[in-house]
Amino acid sequence: MKHKSNETDVSLMSHIMNYVVGITLILCFIISSTLNPLLFYYSYNQKGGRRLIKILFMVLSAADFSTNLVLPFSVFLLCLDTYDSRNFIGKHLSFDIVNTIFFRAAFTISCVTTLFIAVCRYVNIKFPFYYLSSNCVLVFFAFVVLPHLI
Repeated sequence: MKHKSNETDVSLMSHIMNYVVGITLILCFIISSTLNPLLFYYSYNQKGGRRLIKILFMVLSAADFSTNLVLPFSVFLLCLDTYDSRNFIGKHLSFDIVNTIFFRAAFTISCVTTLFIAVCRYVNIKFPFYYLSSNCVLVFFAFVVLPHLI
């Protein structure tokens, strides 16, 4: 009897964890769906300030928002991971490869953009009268991001 009780406890804990993960994903989707467009709108309409920082915040919010829109679709297809779902996606298009490339690109762009925001803030604090050129940062951004995508 003790063995059946242990199986019931594991099954109950498994169901509870499934609900916790599901609720967490739904909350993250709702929060990100509302806050990323607000950040993009705020950065776009902000008067004055540094143009480079505004562009970096808009790139960061766009990358996070696009990841947020694709993530529920990916989780849904992962839950349907059967032979039927592979036929649903198509024989010539491997969704796993496209999904991996998209998330890799979005994650790299988010991380590098966050790095550049931190570097720009450091330069603004350490050297308040130094103007950081956006062309310099965008060229460096291209050299950092492009090798990771290839």
